[in-house]
Amino acid sequence: MQKRIFLLAITVLMLSVAYASAVETKDVKFSVKSSDPVVFSHESHLKKVNNNCRICHDTIISLKNKKNYTMAEMENGKSCGACHNGKQAFTVAANCDRCHKNLKPKVVTFKLKRVAPATFSHEFHTQVYACKDCHTRTFPYKTVVGTATMDDMSKGKSCGACHNGKDAFSSSDDCVKCHTGLKSPVQLSFKSTSGTIVGYFSHEFHTAAYKCNDCHTKLFPYGGGKRTTMKSMETGSSCGACHDGKTAFSTSGDCLKCHKK
Repeated sequence: MQKRIFLLAITVLMLSVAYASAVETKDVKFSVKSSDPVVFSHESHLKKVNNNCRICHDTIISLKNKKNYTMAEMENGKSCGACHNGKQAFTVAANCDRCHKNLKPKVVTFKLKRVAPATFSHEFHTQVYACKDCHTRTFPYKTVVGTATMDDMSKGKSCGACHNGKDAFSSSDDCVKCHTGLKSPVQLSFKSTSGTIVGYFSHEFHTAAYKCNDCHTKLFPYGGGKRTTMKSMETGSSCGACHDGKTAFSTSGDCLKCHKK
């Protein structure tokens, strides 16, 4: 009787293990935007750890509290990154197509006001750099997250981390390289509080002698700035930074050069 109970217990245990194995060790698919699903193969991983499930469960991956991890978290040793660190296995910070099959990064277009759109080509940049050079060191793995001003870039943020005039052309110059189709902005007109046009600024005339980064963003943000009084200009603000009587005619004289009817 005891022998039968023992054999029955062994049979039930083996069936339970077989059932659990069939359920828990199947391929796991993670849906990801911009690429095919990421597939995790239990079979291939178990072969490398001698079928020892405890290597991952529950030391690294919890079967109870399932959580989705970001690539940045994996790079810090979480989830797959616990082993895929470049030492035990290929790093999650590169080799993107090893997990993300048919990955096709797109051209990213940034639509802007008052200036031509800026475009970023993954195809061009990945000829020289690896994905890990930007992700997630400078950018998370998302199409567009937040916005960075040209002033931010000139301080080394966003694209300016590389486009600093040393590693690559400066984000403060060569505007048409990113803003394809950029044309010199139209002549700006300045109105008084009553709506009367009292001044003009010609980009065409000034860019014949100066570069965009001579004024942007040292003196003016891209897209216009705050109103400035003549008194402020006379002390070196706004146009007065150059129109000081030395670099260019003074804002305190030759009024008709700007204030035309």
